[in-house]
Amino acid sequence: VKSTASGVTVTSPIYSFQIGRTSPPAISNILANPVLDTSAVISWDTDEAADSTIEWGTTSGNYADSTTTPVLTRTRSFTLTGLAASTPYYYKVISSDQNGNTSTSTEQTFTTSEKLYTQTQVNQDTQQAQNQGRASAGGSSVIYIDKTDKTPPVISNINVTDVNSDSATVNWVTNEEANSFIEIIKNNKNKKETLGQFENVTNHLVTLDSLLPETTYAFQTVSEDASGNLARSDQQTFTTLSLEQELNQTSTSSTSTASQAIQQSKESLLVAAAHNAMSLISEFASQVSISALETTVNSFEDLASLVPAPIMSGQPKVVLTSDTATVFWQTDKDTNSLVALSPDGRYNPKNANPYLQVVGLPNDSTVAHQVTIFNLTPDTIYHYQLRSKAPIGPEARSQDFTFRTLKQNPDITSYTVDNVSPSQAIFKWVTNLETDSNVKYIPYRNNTLSVDETKTVSDKAVTTIHEISVDNLEGGTVYQVELSGKDQKGDTVTKLIPTFSTEKDTLPPQIVQVQTDMAISPGKSATVQAIITWITDKPSTSRVYFQKGFVSDNQGIQNMEKTNIDTNYTKRHVVVITKFDPGSVYTFKVESADSSGNTGLSKLYTILAPTQRETVFQVIMNNFEQIFGWVNHM
Repeated sequence: VKSTASGVTVTSPIYSFQIGRTSPPAISNILANPVLDTSAVISWDTDEAADSTIEWGTTSGNYADSTTTPVLTRTRSFTLTGLAASTPYYYKVISSDQNGNTSTSTEQTFTTSEKLYTQTQVNQDTQQAQNQGRASAGGSSVIYIDKTDKTPPVISNINVTDVNSDSATVNWVTNEEANSFIEIIKNNKNKKETLGQFENVTNHLVTLDSLLPETTYAFQTVSEDASGNLARSDQQTFTTLSLEQELNQTSTSSTSTASQAIQQSKESLLVAAAHNAMSLISEFASQVSISALETTVNSFEDLASLVPAPIMSGQPKVVLTSDTATVFWQTDKDTNSLVALSPDGRYNPKNANPYLQVVGLPNDSTVAHQVTIFNLTPDTIYHYQLRSKAPIGPEARSQDFTFRTLKQNPDITSYTVDNVSPSQAIFKWVTNLETDSNVKYIPYRNNTLSVDETKTVSDKAVTTIHEISVDNLEGGTVYQVELSGKDQKGDTVTKLIPTFSTEKDTLPPQIVQVQTDMAISPGKSATVQAIITWITDKPSTSRVYFQKGFVSDNQGIQNMEKTNIDTNYTKRHVVVITKFDPGSVYTFKVESADSSGNTGLSKLYTILAPTQRETVFQVIMNNFEQIFGWVNHM
């Protein structure tokens, strides 16, 4: 800003402000899937909440149809219906954020599939063509499209079978041949996934995988016949098993029931004999020689070796993080729980013991085993072997298995906030990787986030222990605070504190540096423009009380004129008054109130409004008027 007085121009420093976000949302992951003969599902993502529009048509660059939803979201999908079979379609997607910034994708394309008759219908139409003397269709290579069938398939007998911790199979039946698809929400509540096959059948089967344990999923079966009639079932649900439940239902023996019973009987006899031998050794140990005891112990060990090793379940389950692995397996009898482990680079199958270490629970006694391995290296392949041993008998060892730990992403593991004063708070947090430090905070005004007042304090130092002091807060105010950091790979971690409150402030704002600047406004009726500025020690509102003439310090502000209150909370205050008369004396006070309702009022100030200077012409005319009085009567 620039101001000129008496021929001297003063220029302020450069200031800046922002009105909302100015960059448009970034569109990504545009996908047309599935594409059927008369319909297609279009989905895309944006990096911020935005509305959704899709325009499409059968000619490149010419989009005859469109649909829009004003709902602001980051993910969305549209189902386009009434399409023509075997037809290329061209489309583009458009998203606008709440500030009106708009992004439009490049042109995309997909081609709908064909609609086919059944073989019986092909033969019937071929015969009809021959009977009417038309050109022969000539066999099954000819494709026919039935445009008269308007009845969708009837879906029945929906069953969910083979439910495990990470997969399930859905079966259903239709009264005519149709394709087989499942619509299921797997990873994001706002985005459906569609899985299945295009083959037309009456008995349908779709296997769902990559599911999460102990999770309830909602799904619908979808079948479309060869004529493009689409049927969709009511919503169904199923719940995946826990890892322990899946292990419990896994077969623990490869023998028949009769053989298993015989084996268990033999084992019971051997165990009983071993226990009897132990009792005898304990009872007569003091009455026999050491050599006799050694012979007895050796005989006992030979007896114990006859007990069969525990039988393990098949493929174990492993739950992974970046630095831990929890292994689940099951045995047919109570045993301990051990896992032999070695990183891929140090695993040597040629050695008698190819593993570097054995971890687990040597004193455990269970059929459902769970061992957690800690302090692993992220994104690393490990070899492991299950080991289980009963109190009596040999140890069972599995084949060699492998797993890879997850990649390590930055994460905020803990945080604390120290309220130092109503205007200052210290935010401390810990990350598992070294990142920089940022604290973004937004105040709530009338229970609504005041995004225009967003502020950020940053520290570019890279560390795992973070501490940032924010010292320009308002007392008794609720903020939304976001802790964030970026590691050296560019990955970002954030932690949102939805409602952080500062301490209640009981002190009024301190008002200093009250200044005035006045100027005559040009025109026939000259008026004075007064600019009154002041500074407060904390963000607060702005208002000026004024009155023409002299006012005593003892007089209150009730009878004084006042400006409209400026509710923008700031430390630097500016109020402009254009009602002053030239050459008049005015008295004024300034007022500021903080967000806690504490009000500060300045002392009384008196100013003289300037008068308009006379030009040379006005001076000459005034002299003539004094000499020739008759001029006033002209």
